[in-house]
Amino acid sequence: MQKRTTKAILAGVATLSVGFGVASAISANVSSPDHTPSLANAAKAGASVALTGKSTTSVVAAQAAPAKKAAPAKKAAPAKAKGPKVLLKGHTLGSYFWDTGSSGNGDTGAPASGLPMQEGCFASPSWPMGTKGYVTYHGKKHSFFICDIGPGAPSHNGVMLDIDGITYAKLTGGTWVTPDVIGGSGQAGNIPVTYYVTHWGNGPGQGPPQPYN
Repeated sequence: MQKRTTKAILAGVATLSVGFGVASAISANVSSPDHTPSLANAAKAGASVALTGKSTTSVVAAQAAPAKKAAPAKKAAPAKAKGPKVLLKGHTLGSYFWDTGSSGNGDTGAPASGLPMQEGCFASPSWPMGTKGYVTYHGKKHSFFICDIGPGAPSHNGVMLDIDGITYAKLTGGTWVTPDVIGGSGQAGNIPVTYYVTHWGNGPGQGPPQPYN
């Protein structure tokens, strides 16, 4: 009798021990002090991996991958500066002059505009004073402004511009020795030029040049 009682007591103790052990194991799996996932959460995670084929580590790695930098935008080329608008373009013969009132060689006196004789001062038989533009000759270019009237009689033979001696020498490759151009390609006394008018002076005469009247 005593032995049976002892066995019963031991069995009860063992049952209690097993019960406490199971409860502890369940408690440990449900929520551990270091906040590890529960068995249920682990099962869910496993099911997620099985369905998607992606692990949490792969997703995190994909999210952590640095984004590719966009290629820097190309700088637009700076716009080319535009020159003045050409109002009139044409071709004519140009002779040369240097009127100071004392230079000889056909000098008819100081320019009619009242300005001193200078580089860039051209004469026209019809364009108004103050007209501006430029001429070209064999790839060379030079600006001008109308400061005098002329040529006279030559304008009836197609010479519609009188170019100052300094500019004439630069265009033809000659040397300016007042009042003559020495050497260069303009020794015939006139050269074919292309003119470009970019500004009209005040008064009549705007348009293609006309012979002196």
